[in-house]
Amino acid sequence: KASSAAEIYHPKTNTWTATGSLNIPRDEDMVTALLPGGRVLVAGGYVPAAAPPFTPLASSEIWNPKTGQWTMGRSMHVARGESTSVTLKNGNILVIGGEGAGGTALKSCEIYHPKTDKWSYTASMHYARFDEAAVVLHNGRVLVAGGGGASGQPITRSEIYNPSTRKWTRTGSLHTPRSESEYAIVLMPNNKVLLAGGYNTLGPTETDVNTAEVYNPKTGHWTQVASTMSASRSGHAAVLLNGKRGVLVMGGARGPATATTDIFHW
Repeated sequence: KASSAAEIYHPKTNTWTATGSLNIPRDEDMVTALLPGGRVLVAGGYVPAAAPPFTPLASSEIWNPKTGQWTMGRSMHVARGESTSVTLKNGNILVIGGEGAGGTALKSCEIYHPKTDKWSYTASMHYARFDEAAVVLHNGRVLVAGGGGASGQPITRSEIYNPSTRKWTRTGSLHTPRSESEYAIVLMPNNKVLLAGGYNTLGPTETDVNTAEVYNPKTGHWTQVASTMSASRSGHAAVLLNGKRGVLVMGGARGPATATTDIFHW
């Protein structure tokens, strides 16, 4: 059962404290973004349910750090769960794809404008996808890779969004289909992008992978990393370490969960 509870982590004391609860319980890869003034946006996700098909949400809420409370915001144009979102360099929030009503993979994208508290459509992707991985490149463009496609199976397709022209262009495909790796895509100091793990087959038992790939914005191509991770994993997370110490990849697995971690050195 999904919870509406929210908590705050305090790094200095290594403790958690409760804050105001969401107005609507929601789960599964909702939109989350830090807004000006320390406010937090949450949008979309699914209505809590025991089994699919899940009902996606279009509603949004904003948390106010001064009051510790959530207030309802404007709704997205499309109800979507399992979507991906990134903060553009102009401060706007790009929401990408996801699953719509009936579990249909979406091509549509929209933008939240914090200054006006409004949502607007932008160009749709070339390929419908959910659980995709997305990252803002150093030039401000957005790379989107993999995810589950229109058939529900993971795909290799990648494309790039240009905020200036509000258009999508195709770029190099992954060597391995990958979904559920949306929290394991990292922009590295050398301007290249690491995408690690994910699952490449959806069925009664998902097949997780222990491989990774690196995208080069200059060539528009993905290169497979020669070494593999210590465990196959999906639904995992990765973070760039300070001091150019590498990318830490941790946890995951859609089968038995793993506590293992790996560090990638570029």
